[in-house]
Amino acid sequence: MNIVDVNAEFVSGLSDWDTFITFTCRGGNTDCLNLRSRVQRFMRHQVPDATYFAAYEPHKKGGYHAHLISRLGKDRITKASSYKKGDFQYCDHIHKKALRFFGRTEIVPVKDKNAVTTYCAKRVSQYTNKNVEAGEYDIQFGDCYIGRKEKSLAVPL
Repeated sequence: MNIVDVNAEFVSGLSDWDTFITFTCRGGNTDCLNLRSRVQRFMRHQVPDATYFAAYEPHKKGGYHAHLISRLGKDRITKASSYKKGDFQYCDHIHKKALRFFGRTEIVPVKDKNAVTTYCAKRVSQYTNKNVEAGEYDIQFGDCYIGRKEKSLAVPL
């Protein structure tokens, strides 16, 4: 078992992930520290009860974007989603706020938990081994009963 597999297994066990999010700031030149601060602020204000794992990845042309796997929970997803012309719009209320705050944003349901946890863990492992500023990650447990329970069960990386 390699380091990516170990990290993916750890990340997979942190929560019952239901949402995959990508944030890219306008212009694409945001440094890693600024992006981390923006992600933390957005998630704290818009979805304080969410648990998430965020991995920060550099663009080929400079700047960073963030990949998050999160547990928003069924109630939050229901409240943040809508139907337009009969089509279900997954978390479109959060998406609209994120578009204004970051720029390019993607928020989609997790279809394959193993694939998204491996993807995020690979980003952290890959860039840590390349000695670049990325390899940075955040883990935030939601401000609710489930988040506090998840935090108590987590073992640090």
